[in-house]
Amino acid sequence: DILYSGTVWGYAASGVALGAYTNNELQFIGCIGCSNCHYLDCDPSTFSCTDTGTGITFGSSSSDDSSNTMRSCHGVSSINQCYYDGSCCSQGGGMCNAPDKQIDATALCQQLGYNDGSVTTVSENGCPESHWDGSTWTSDFVGSHGHGKMYTCVNVPTAAPTATHAPSAMPANKKKRKDDATLVIVIIACVAVLG
Repeated sequence: DILYSGTVWGYAASGVALGAYTNNELQFIGCIGCSNCHYLDCDPSTFSCTDTGTGITFGSSSSDDSSNTMRSCHGVSSINQCYYDGSCCSQGGGMCNAPDKQIDATALCQQLGYNDGSVTTVSENGCPESHWDGSTWTSDFVGSHGHGKMYTCVNVPTAAPTATHAPSAMPANKKKRKDDATLVIVIIACVAVLG
């Protein structure tokens, strides 16, 4: 289960814990209860994660996009190492905006075990975003307007084909006869060496 309710950057948070799926690179995407932060964040009560039957959707249901930014933390080995220094992220562990590019959503959903992904974006808030660079989760730490608001992951890969029947086991009586024959050969060999 990826749903997370706890503390991130020292504030109450609700979101998704992703470290176990992203090689411990992208730790968190979600909302934090930081009323005194320099930047306005989505309220944790607006975050949801829903199993749709064909995939999952997760993100903020807030209707006020101008003051409800979803955040992300990457570049540290656990959620507990995410820190808020009073500003937007300037290095790993800082408070970045949630990833907002299609390539980010696709990579994240594939890491979660789905074939396809998409993201609904908002063009508000100028903090840098965490993003997928083709091989790792990172950021350029350059401010730009936008953040991911809602992610949809779909199309679980089908399982690899399996054999329709397993090879049959050797019948018990034939196995016993084979074991008896091996024992007789060993006894004959021992008698020959001793005799």
